[in-house]
Amino acid sequence: RLVLPASAPRPEWLAARRGGICSSDVPQALGGSEWGSPQHVYWDKLGKLPERDDMNEAMFWGQRHEETVARVWAERNRAAGRRIGLIARKDPGMGHHMCTLDRLVTVCPLRRDEQERCFLEVKCRNAFVAKKWKRNVPDDVLAQVLWAVHVGEFDHAHVACLIGGSDYRQFVVGREEHAGLIGNIV
Repeated sequence: RLVLPASAPRPEWLAARRGGICSSDVPQALGGSEWGSPQHVYWDKLGKLPERDDMNEAMFWGQRHEETVARVWAERNRAAGRRIGLIARKDPGMGHHMCTLDRLVTVCPLRRDEQERCFLEVKCRNAFVAKKWKRNVPDDVLAQVLWAVHVGEFDHAHVACLIGGSDYRQFVVGREEHAGLIGNIV
């Protein structure tokens, strides 16, 4: 269910996110994020913390480079995707399960002849964390991606990451192989 389109103004998007648990809240809620704690998520969702748009330099540049990384992923994989915005799970009682998709994949590189239910998560990271991306998606990003898989009832997710401005990596995260973990996160 679409909560806000991708074109919504940032203040409106930040306010709407307060109405639920979003994918970027999940690593914090699980205690596995350097950006915040479970207590911070709790108090923020209750509206007890001041509304802040605390975008730091890393977030700013990550947002600016998102379009480029998404375009490179699409070119390298002969795939296509489009921006959607903030979505929520449509099941009764789960409307507070939300995520903002970087791209809804419309042509999946895994099965071009079938309409797959998948999305693309884009990350830009500094070179100091390159080792965390060596073989798989790091735990904090995995938790975020699996939450979005749950929210949108997706079959899998594609993850594209630009590390240090010139080291591109990509991964696929499947629902089936992480079903137990998704259950634990929910």
